[in-house]
Amino acid sequence: DGMLFYLAVYKEDVQDYWAEVPALEGCYSVGNSVSETLNNSRALIKIHVDDLRADCPHYTVVQKSLSALKALPQYKGAAWHAVKVDVS
Repeated sequence: DGMLFYLAVYKEDVQDYWAEVPALEGCYSVGNSVSETLNNSRALIKIHVDDLRADCPHYTVVQKSLSALKALPQYKGAAWHAVKVDVS
């Protein structure tokens, strides 16, 4: 079980990718493939939420719907993916 996080994934060049997690300001990941980028994102999301909860124990992740995210101009050109992460 876990929470579904949406990721905006971008291709940097021939084999480099990076992803942004819109629900977590400042949470980014990189990888040599989409798969590697998504796997790296899972670990970074967990660390990011744990750090936020260390400062604020009752922190709750708030995420916009995928359709709302796709409509935002700052994510134009992103390929959308979702990863499930246990942040309990």
